[in-house]
Amino acid sequence: MPEEKRAIGYICPVCGQAVIAQRTAFQLCAGDSVLPCPCGKSELGFTQLGDRCEVTVPCLFCARDHRAVCANDALLHKPLLSLSCPVSGLGTCYIGEEGQVFRAMEKLEVAVDKLRLDDQTGQRGAFLNEAVMGEVLGELKEIFLGMGFDIVSGPEVELDHYNFEMLNMPKSHPARDTQDTFYFTENVLLRTQTSPMQIRTMEKQKPPIRIICPGRVYRSDAVDATHSPIFHQCEGLVVDKGVTFSDLKGTLELFIKKLYGEETRVRFRPHHFPYTEPSAEMDMSCFKCGGKGCSMCKGEGWIEILGCGMVHPQVLENCGIDPEVYSGFAFGVGLERIAMMRYGIDDMRLLYENDLRFLKQF
Repeated sequence: MPEEKRAIGYICPVCGQAVIAQRTAFQLCAGDSVLPCPCGKSELGFTQLGDRCEVTVPCLFCARDHRAVCANDALLHKPLLSLSCPVSGLGTCYIGEEGQVFRAMEKLEVAVDKLRLDDQTGQRGAFLNEAVMGEVLGELKEIFLGMGFDIVSGPEVELDHYNFEMLNMPKSHPARDTQDTFYFTENVLLRTQTSPMQIRTMEKQKPPIRIICPGRVYRSDAVDATHSPIFHQCEGLVVDKGVTFSDLKGTLELFIKKLYGEETRVRFRPHHFPYTEPSAEMDMSCFKCGGKGCSMCKGEGWIEILGCGMVHPQVLENCGIDPEVYSGFAFGVGLERIAMMRYGIDDMRLLYENDLRFLKQF
């Protein structure tokens, strides 16, 4: 008797084609496997984790890969298993009985047609920010993966302990005033930075450590052209023996040159962050005028791009790492800042509003 097959369907975010195929239980659960799109530019991935399976779905709606872990029993026997985009809430992948999957994919294709970028109703606007951020983040990930960094992510609802105290900012520290956020209780809050994942990583992993931590962060800021209570960050951390400020400068200079071109120059200005010492802000030569001075750089020839510094010895000690043996550097860059410079956007609010005049440009 032939082995029962399961239908699998998703829409390729690159070419927009619906990909539907069948796999046997053995193919799904015997080991890691992929379901590639015929265009060769995206694939659905299955990674076995004992009695569970991690499914990696390329998302059409927000230009990111999403991961979902499901029981093998559900993967093999549930009439229709739906995996959804956490941004839009819409289904992005279906696994189950052939008829059920085909009907779900038909509905998904109708939803996709309504959300095309050139749709005259402008309904796709709700996902434009995620698509723009996804493109920028994808480029950053590619650069840092090429330099040997790992990517880690963590909770947006964080403990005060990880968001502030472990980063050398006790409850009385004045630096907290610049990172006021939204609290659920005295000790539970929405993270103001992705630095807590650096702390969690240092607690669990012995050096050498080389990671980036991208994600959404929150601060109680008034909305204006350059501020929002919700925005995106990508932070990085390197910890090892003999790490120096020269390593920090070389890494970030390479990053900027890969992002904006080999002719781009950088400079470092002294600054203060509680969790790094020494600290600096890094500027890049204006990509529009080449450093001559223009409206983009306000005539200065330089644009502030990120903050950085050597990890404070107290932070290393807080995580159980001996600062006499190990040293490290950290940095953080705002994705909206990069996107605004990339696309010539002069008001951050445009990334979050559904203004049709703006949306039609993308």
